[in-house]
Amino acid sequence: MEKDDSQLAEWYNAISGSYDELYGEEQSSKYETVLGFLGTGHFRVIIDIGCGTGTFLEKAHEIYDHAIGIDLSPKMLRIAMKRKTANTDYVLASSNSLPIKNASSDFTVSISTAKAGSNLPSFIADIRRIGRKDSLLAFTLFQDPGLPNPESLAKPVRSTIISDRETLYFLRIADALE
Repeated sequence: MEKDDSQLAEWYNAISGSYDELYGEEQSSKYETVLGFLGTGHFRVIIDIGCGTGTFLEKAHEIYDHAIGIDLSPKMLRIAMKRKTANTDYVLASSNSLPIKNASSDFTVSISTAKAGSNLPSFIADIRRIGRKDSLLAFTLFQDPGLPNPESLAKPVRSTIISDRETLYFLRIADALE
């Protein structure tokens, strides 16, 4: 059974104090893979959906002018804000309803938030909405290994399996999302 946003927020609030200790190494490996993909790129605006404790934005701070971290857990966001990452703002919101204006992101990242299933097309549509035409997207998707790319990703995309349940996708919004 999938958890709704309030259940997820409760769960992340409960583990927020130990999240980095529990999942930091695993998540850091994913962040390094994304940063390696980006190479020497520089972005005006990065949006991190499901930013958690703000670790990715802290690691990526040199490659952006401004960033917005979005998370549904107030306690995770408090930890992120304590990092005091320059030029970074945080917003309490769900990945199911992004309070970001259209065409505002040069690079959108979402690590360990999306699941293959019924809400994936709306998640992808919202990411497409907030991204500029030439923007990049990196996101992980929880799905059974070996499954084909989701139908929401109509054209070929670059992907890599990062665990027995999670695949990392890299793509240009204009080219790959339909």
